[in-house]
Amino acid sequence: GWDRDPKVETESGTPMTVVDVSRYDDVMEAAADLPPLAAVVTCAGIGVRASAMETTSLEWDTVIGVNLTGTYNTAVACHEALKAAEGTLITIGSICATSAFIDRSAYCSSKAAVIMLTRCLAAEWAADGIRALAVSPGFTRTPLMQKGIDAGLTDLNAILDHTPMRRLLEPEEIADMIVALVGPNARGMSGSNVLVDAGFESLAGF
Repeated sequence: GWDRDPKVETESGTPMTVVDVSRYDDVMEAAADLPPLAAVVTCAGIGVRASAMETTSLEWDTVIGVNLTGTYNTAVACHEALKAAEGTLITIGSICATSAFIDRSAYCSSKAAVIMLTRCLAAEWAADGIRALAVSPGFTRTPLMQKGIDAGLTDLNAILDHTPMRRLLEPEEIADMIVALVGPNARGMSGSNVLVDAGFESLAGF
């Protein structure tokens, strides 16, 4: 895997290469000797909590740079490895790609663009035997989410009230969907945005 934080390897036990996905040359260098890949997941992401007027240009560029440009860079860098295996590209969208959230303009914009990028790649790369799919998680019990809940920055009750299944998702549920989409049972799918949101987006009314 790739991560710009060198500590990730020691914490997860998974071998990691230090790569900043927002830097095209760094990503291309890291991908230079990749073997054929059956699947690539572009899951690097960052957010900022601020209104559109309060978001600085640096914050905007950073969020777009990691979430959108990082997805593009990784996909392009891994194209030949995916082509060699007729593999599947999985990008990570969000419910924020299709639902507006206050103080999340940069994040929502970046994730909406990721969905469209995925559709474009699906159309362009089908001739190379590559499928491209987006997985868009809802509110998931990640360490960052739990930290926000514990600090009182995230209103868990408000989230649950808007979620028909009345629970947070677990990271393993997102991973399970990715595995399913990479597998043979989803071989007819490409260009889709797959929601894993415990029903969040189905509750648009009262």
